[in-house]
Amino acid sequence: MWPSRYPNRRAAIAPLALASVLLTAQAPLPEPVTDTETELGMAVYDELKTKGEIIASSSLYDTLGPVVEPIAKVAQAHYEHPFKFLLVHEAQPNAFSVPGGNVYVTDSLLYFVKNKEELTGTLCHEASGDFAPNVCYFEPSPIWRAQNGKP
Repeated sequence: MWPSRYPNRRAAIAPLALASVLLTAQAPLPEPVTDTETELGMAVYDELKTKGEIIASSSLYDTLGPVVEPIAKVAQAHYEHPFKFLLVHEAQPNAFSVPGGNVYVTDSLLYFVKNKEELTGTLCHEASGDFAPNVCYFEPSPIWRAQNGKP
């Protein structure tokens, strides 16, 4: 689908990607859990659905599926909620994860990326946000606290 700007790099990456999938324990999908993370994730899903942005059926899932399956298999071993990759309709190319395992991918991102590797890197980053959050548990620095009058 995407032309490669670096044909030799693709040949080097393919065996590494295959090895990582084969050598990683295939974690079974966890049982659904209802907790704060699930509730936060469902609130985001409900909001996007109310806005009409969730794409329930599209041929773009045929492009997305082969990319996200190995990511979900590897990431699942590190997270208690099942990963779900969902398409949303937005003009701005983007992807984002929310607590509870949902990873949202805008349809415009699939047209924006130049190749499968760019999409894979983006979605790996987003999936890792669920089990290694970089925003939800932000601890303000002492400098920020002092500048904003916080103890």
